[in-house]
Order: sequence, then structure tokens, then C-alpha cells
Amino acid sequence: MPAEGTFSVTVVDETTVPFDENAETTILSHLLLTSDLRGYVEKPNYYFNHPDDKTYTDLDVLMLTQGYRRFSYKNIIADKNPPISFLPEGGIEISGTLRTNTGLPLAKGNIRLIIPDKNFSTQTITDMSGNFRFSNIMVSDSSRVTVNARDNPGSNNLVITLDGMVLPPSTQYINPVGGITNIDSTLRPYLQNSKKFNNPHSLNEVVIKETNKNKETKPLGLQYILWVEPGARSYYSWEQVF
Repeated sequence: MPAEGTFSVTVVDETTVPFDENAETTILSHLLLTSDLRGYVEKPNYYFNHPDDKTYTDLDVLMLTQGYRRFSYKNIIADKNPPISFLPEGGIEISGTLRTNTGLPLAKGNIRLIIPDKNFSTQTITDMSGNFRFSNIMVSDSSRVTVNARDNPGSNNLVITLDGMVLPPSTQYINPVGGITNIDSTLRPYLQNSKKFNNPHSLNEVVIKETNKNKETKPLGLQYILWVEPGARSYYSWEQVF
């Protein structure tokens, strides 16, 4: 079925710029191969470009060479699954602590959360340690969320401290880039191609003897800076610079 969308196309002249499709890293090769291996894979797309019996055999050799050990078959046979640390996101979680200005936690304090863009408001009560939590809060991009404790006596003497969001740990790229063994042979096609299209012309010395007769300068006037709001598609604002 035809699909409608925005696509990117790159046209490469293989006679001018060397191109090896097997050496490319694609979304498929990253998801199914290089993301699970810690070593360098020389030609990741080779195993998916034209799969056949030889590529399957080479893939087994590659996995054995890389020391691929992802599954524990003993746990699988015993029906023991690893714990799930991060569940699918249904909304964000906002938590924190309510304290007095002396640093003591306030138990059974009222905390209100407000999202003005959605006309949403909810309330919760702190525990004995002053902790509170709002779970599964659905907000859109660039929304403003307000948390206050104004419904408590002496609210001017209360301090709210929000906890940081717990995110999955980021992992570094585990497949180092392969080194170029012969830099001359690699850059030769690019150097030859640059000589064909670059034809510089040197100009003789130019001497300017006349001067500008009109020495009056005009004021630049007011200058403005264009700001694009984050996440906006067609909303702009101008800021005047003096």
C-alpha cells in the first residue's frame, strides 16, 4: 500500500564517490546486530543486504567471535524473567517533599498540582515524612505545571522541594569506529574529484584611488531579534534591541 509522508533521498555518483552498501549502518543492522554487540562490526549491512546461507554462516561466526551472551537459558527454562525496571510510559510522575522553613518535614500537608493549559487540578496529602507523589500525569509538550501548598496554615513558611525525574541510564556507543588502514587510497578519489571541479583564477592587484564623497552616516535604526518558541510551528515573537 502506498504511504504518505516526508522522506529524504540521497543521490550518489558511485563512479565519483566510492560507496559500499554492505559497509553502511542502517536502522535494521543497528537494532538487530550492532546494538547487542560490544565489538566493532566491519560491514554490518552485509548480513542483511542480500541474506543467504553464506551470510547466515558468517553471522554465526561473527556472534561467536564477539562473545555474544545475551540469554540465560537456565532462567528461561525455569520461567524466570528479569525484573522490569522501567514500565511503558503512561504519563509523568511528579514527586517531592514539603518542609517548613526550618527544614522539618510537614506531615499530612495539602499539595495541589495545576495544569492551566488543560484546566486540570488535583490534590494529594503528604505522608509522615513530608513526601508527596502525583502519578500518571498526562501533559503535552511545553506545558506549564504548578505545584503549591497554599491550602495549608502558614503556607508562606513552607518550602516544596521536587525530586528529579528517574530516567533509564544512557549507554555509550559500544561499537568503536574502525580505523582506516590506508589513508592515501581512501582519499584518492576525493582528491581527484576536487581537481576536476576546482579551477581557481587569480586576479591582479586592484588599487582603489577614489574616496567616498558622501561621508554622512545614517543611523541603523532599531534592530530586532527573531525568537522561535520551543515546539511552535508558526508562532514567532520579536525582541527589540537598543
